[in-house]
Amino acid sequence: MARGRKVAYFGGIGGNSETVLRADAENPAEYLLDAIGNTNIAKLDWPRLWHASAGARVVSIGLERVVESFSTWRQGNGSDVVQARQRGAYSMSLLSQIPGVCVRAFQQYWRSPTHIPSKFMVGVAGLLLIGFSFQPGQSILGVQNAIFSVLMVCAMSSSLVQQIMSKFIVQRTLYEVRERHSNMYSWSVLILANMLVEIPYHVVLGVMTSAIFNYTVFGVRSSEDQGLFLLFFVYFYILAGTFAHMVFTPLPDTTTSGRVVTILLSMMILFAVVFQAPIALPGFCIFMYRVSPMTYLVGGVAVLGLSGDPIVCSHAELAVFQPPTGEICGAYMQPYLEQAALGTLLSPDATASCPYCPLAYVDQVLASSGMYYDERWRN
Repeated sequence: MARGRKVAYFGGIGGNSETVLRADAENPAEYLLDAIGNTNIAKLDWPRLWHASAGARVVSIGLERVVESFSTWRQGNGSDVVQARQRGAYSMSLLSQIPGVCVRAFQQYWRSPTHIPSKFMVGVAGLLLIGFSFQPGQSILGVQNAIFSVLMVCAMSSSLVQQIMSKFIVQRTLYEVRERHSNMYSWSVLILANMLVEIPYHVVLGVMTSAIFNYTVFGVRSSEDQGLFLLFFVYFYILAGTFAHMVFTPLPDTTTSGRVVTILLSMMILFAVVFQAPIALPGFCIFMYRVSPMTYLVGGVAVLGLSGDPIVCSHAELAVFQPPTGEICGAYMQPYLEQAALGTLLSPDATASCPYCPLAYVDQVLASSGMYYDERWRN
């Protein structure tokens, strides 16, 4: 090709470039650059000479034959051409593209020296810190601390999403620059492959972190509760991965994506109704409370770890009162206790300073936040 994308020669160059060389001592690359590329010293118009040569006529005849044979084939296979066009711009169907793109995504993740270790470091170290920081106990405040510990686990989703964002933005940029214009595979396959490759790591991370959090905060529970507890944690990490791709895909850069994700995650966590009872929320907040997935995650994990336990009030939580002179605490409180009182009288035989715990079971604290053990599988 000469300057201006004009054909200077089309054909074989022979052994050791003998067809195009001027002398045996010439370097083929330097000779072609001097003869064709450097117009200041070129003495011949090579494109004009080529178009006037017999070789150009032979090539033109060959091209005409190719066009005629294609036209003949197309007339006999018109329906196949229409079906190929209906399949879209890609040579393979979407289902055929998924395995290849997934394998490549798995290789990229496996060869990443920082992404996978940092993901596990955030999950394991964060759960160890939360687990040993929140030791709830059996008091009313202890139950609230346990619920807040679940909320802190939900807050870790921000770090996980930010990690996925940095990895996915690079893959998307590479696709837009290279693969999209060549129609190698669909953009939807790229997104699906990046979501699928995260799932095995999130399952393993969910198993590890659920064991850490369960035994450091709640202790040993029934087999059903521990199994469902594990499912909640696996669901949490898969939710973080799919939510990240849903938000990042249409956004242009990491700065915008980070701001949008921060706002959305903050709303999801704030409306999980840990700070306020659902009955006290206005209409819009009730809607957000029901829409937020963190509502069901916090409620499900909390009831699995706490439901059925008795409340043992601390000294600061006790309501201490004085009975009438000559009466014991139990006799004085008997009518009230028989009317389905929520609390427990601790010293019924005392004659002074009667201690009364306002609540008897953890489920009463959970019910005030709209969390019920019967809804654990629904959550």
